[in-house]
Amino acid sequence: MISPDLLQAEVVTILRADTILIAALPENSNGVREMQWKGTAFQYPCVRVERPNLQLQSNSGACEHRVSDAVVRVSVHSKVDSSISAQQVLGLVEKALRGRTITTAALRATQLYVISMAPVSPETLPGQPSAPGEVWTGSINLRTIVSEL
Repeated sequence: MISPDLLQAEVVTILRADTILIAALPENSNGVREMQWKGTAFQYPCVRVERPNLQLQSNSGACEHRVSDAVVRVSVHSKVDSSISAQQVLGLVEKALRGRTITTAALRATQLYVISMAPVSPETLPGQPSAPGEVWTGSINLRTIVSEL
């Protein structure tokens, strides 16, 4: 069975290797982390990669599933008075991942393609106005087919 953690780790690795993206983050490669990372000391803007949602596909009647349809979600968070910083970093994430094929010893993911990109917006409570210096968040969802090797 394909582990979503392996695909998540590879997406983090790809983003950390993108020199243009890393140059835009104050923490350099530490600015890209898994969404479930529990650290409390970090700087904005930052990038977070969620564990992919895998939908297993049948393998022509075989009892094991070796192919999955995967959706990878990456979010960008910025804390400035404008959404522009988060928008720029989100564009760099999209450029680094669009069309990428991932191959490791354990899996192969065909070309990642964008299925949606949520506009950058402030993280506020419903009905509350945005405030200066609050967190702006945008996300991108990419789809791929993952095969176990």
